[in-house]
Amino acid sequence: MKSHAYTHQELVRVAQFTPDDLARIRECRQEHTCLGFAYQLAFVRLHHRFPAQQPLEMDDEIVTYVSVQLNIPASLIVAYQQQRRTIVNHQQELRIYLGVRRFGEAELGVLEAYLFDEACRLEQTGPLLNQAKRFLNAQSILYPSEEVLRRLVVKQRQMARDHIYERIANSLTQETVEKVDDLLETNDAYFTPLHTLKQPPGRPSPAAILRLTNKLELVRATGVLPIDLSWLNNNYQRSLARYVHHRSAGRLKQLKSDRRCALLVCFLHQLYADTIDFLIEMHDKLMTGVYSRAENNIAKEMKRRRRAIDRSLTTFRTLGTVILDDSIADSQLRPILFQQIDKESLSRQVSEVDKWLTDKHSHVFHQVTQRYSYLRQFAPALLEAVELQSDSEVESSVVKAVALL
Repeated sequence: MKSHAYTHQELVRVAQFTPDDLARIRECRQEHTCLGFAYQLAFVRLHHRFPAQQPLEMDDEIVTYVSVQLNIPASLIVAYQQQRRTIVNHQQELRIYLGVRRFGEAELGVLEAYLFDEACRLEQTGPLLNQAKRFLNAQSILYPSEEVLRRLVVKQRQMARDHIYERIANSLTQETVEKVDDLLETNDAYFTPLHTLKQPPGRPSPAAILRLTNKLELVRATGVLPIDLSWLNNNYQRSLARYVHHRSAGRLKQLKSDRRCALLVCFLHQLYADTIDFLIEMHDKLMTGVYSRAENNIAKEMKRRRRAIDRSLTTFRTLGTVILDDSIADSQLRPILFQQIDKESLSRQVSEVDKWLTDKHSHVFHQVTQRYSYLRQFAPALLEAVELQSDSEVESSVVKAVALL
């Protein structure tokens, strides 16, 4: 069964004739020419091109739908197929009626310029083909053949790639080029630096954070970060970065210098941004773990002290009841309180409460500071690697404090 570039819903929506369409179709003298004219009209609206000739390209679904609308037998299309002169004349009339023009030299130049700009933004052939068709639709230009359109896309995509590679490579100093190329050399080591950079971040731990900060330092040392890539679409950058991620150092060394350097620069830029994200996320998980353990320690301690806390609360309720009793004079208040609660017991409970409010279990932060040596394993490297700034225009005291550290 022949596949179509449209759905049944699109056939009904796009190929349904308006009263103006029907009036124009009825200007044809005979039934088979009415059917043929209407068929080409529906075909152009669905495919945005005329059907191929010699023999006339047939789409059975369109023929059937058109014949139903006109109440003309679909079999008459065979007679229309034999009239090549009529077919050509109808196409000329339809171009005027629909306000479209053929794909010629002038249209070729306009499409090539458009595709070049799009190819600097999009890397895949499929999206570029779709963009080309949208552009031709918007300009009321009929599609060339699928093969011609695909060939144009491939050509402009390659030209855009060469332009991108050359522009990035020309922005590098010779020293930077040498440092970037050195990422592909083992230099008496077992692995290349590029292999190290490609390693996943791993599970959250102080050692993993240190590995990530070392990655950042390695990327900075190449000197590629000051290179401005804001003109290059971020999705395109990621596509070039993925190419490097999935290729070995040996394969990359076989590429032309401009292309290799451009690919590695995009890879390093994306890697730097991704590593910062991993670093922040990993630090967040580690600190969440530290606070969770601190809260668990406090919860355990509070459970251990439960009886003492209950005694203190009972004492507080007794004291409050006596103090709030208006029938008791102020001069009698103190003797009555000590009748209710033993002075020595009250003194002991006050000492315990004072201890609870000031010892290491009084606040979760005291528990966190006890893990100072653990935090010191990664916190200095993190603060050194990440540049902090305030979300607002007001200068943040926290940011100033970190800068001082």
